[in-house]
Amino acid sequence: MTGHQGDVPGVALSLDAQGRINGVIRDELGLGADFTPGAAFVRAVDQGSRSKAQAFLDEIYASSAAFQWELNLPLTHGVDTLQFAGALATGGGALVIGARSFPEIFEFYEELVKINNEQVN
Repeated sequence: MTGHQGDVPGVALSLDAQGRINGVIRDELGLGADFTPGAAFVRAVDQGSRSKAQAFLDEIYASSAAFQWELNLPLTHGVDTLQFAGALATGGGALVIGARSFPEIFEFYEELVKINNEQVN
């Protein structure tokens, strides 16, 4: 889902068990062209953040969740630093959420839940 007007800009990605992007759930920041289904999340982040991105995914898959990771992402307007959190999802994949600050991640997540609830009802 893209284009929803929320109070907190952020990104939400669905990853498979190998760290490949299943889909962009929400993109309020203008992700770069590398964030496409089938692309490796680690390869889509800025080159200087790739080893940190791999460690972030490793923590998610080993511990079921990871919080307060800072990664640089290529956005349509240039590279930007975002805070990330992630958690294991059904089927062994992961949900990865990024925003400009750690508190905004939780606000962004709450917006996603509200949208989901509205769509279900």
